[in-house]
Amino acid sequence: MQAIQAAPEPDAPRLVAADWLSERGDPRGEHVALQVELAGTSAAPAPRLVARLAAIDPAPWLTPLAALGARADADGGALVLVRGFVDRAFLTARDVANVAPLLRREPITRLDVTGSTEHAATLAARAPELGRLRELHLHGRYSSGHSALLRSPYLAELDTLYADELLEAQLAVLATSVLRPRVLHLSPRPAVARTLAASRVFERVEELQCGVMFDDDALVELAQAPLAALRTLVIGGSQLGPRGLHALGPRLAQLEVLRHPGRLLDLSALDLIAREATNLVELALPGAVVPADHPLRARFPRLD
Repeated sequence: MQAIQAAPEPDAPRLVAADWLSERGDPRGEHVALQVELAGTSAAPAPRLVARLAAIDPAPWLTPLAALGARADADGGALVLVRGFVDRAFLTARDVANVAPLLRREPITRLDVTGSTEHAATLAARAPELGRLRELHLHGRYSSGHSALLRSPYLAELDTLYADELLEAQLAVLATSVLRPRVLHLSPRPAVARTLAASRVFERVEELQCGVMFDDDALVELAQAPLAALRTLVIGGSQLGPRGLHALGPRLAQLEVLRHPGRLLDLSALDLIAREATNLVELALPGAVVPADHPLRARFPRLD
């Protein structure tokens, strides 16, 4: 399980597990091998393989996970096996306390959490198994346990954190956490942005997506963070002016992707992007009014 979690993309660890299970007479071995084979072909699946797969009941492996409270989504959907194993699960409320046995049973790399209670999240935060996760999605700004999860000492290797629904006090916890994600989604106001910028949470961030509560003042504060690895910046606020972009300074030159669906406050912001963001390969500004003769038009003909 740990080998599959460490390398979720290759088929080899899954096929090793399939052989191990089959040698012990476990029908899951054939189930894993069949799912891997079917996922590896772009052609129409052979009816005989589909029939063999359908004849194997996965309930013995999924029922214990459901008993722990694991679901496929917030609506309580049944868990899905991907190339033989569950790689994503959704936990709510008190069931968050079951994260350790859940991660021991399946090579889950993405965990969605909503409505976590403080007690359950505190128990979950003590689980070394959290270190196996690659993605953590925190839903619901009024979930009292999110702060406890973010304080876990076992999340240092987390690759992706979705925290754009969190309250300011919850986001501030990131400043003293061990988290150093590569992909980070958040939506801080200026005061919390200043606190986070003075921390180490941005050291590895290559992709930063800021939600609808983010504004120009918050970008000014966040620009003071160590953003040497930043390549993708998505600013989801309603409007963006030149102050935030100016504050980014040399960081504009290292950007490869810049997206902002809202309004640009004036033309100087466009001029700054054209002049400084010379390495952009993708620019999306659907809310901006870009003059027909602006230099950005030559680089990005489909700018609108």
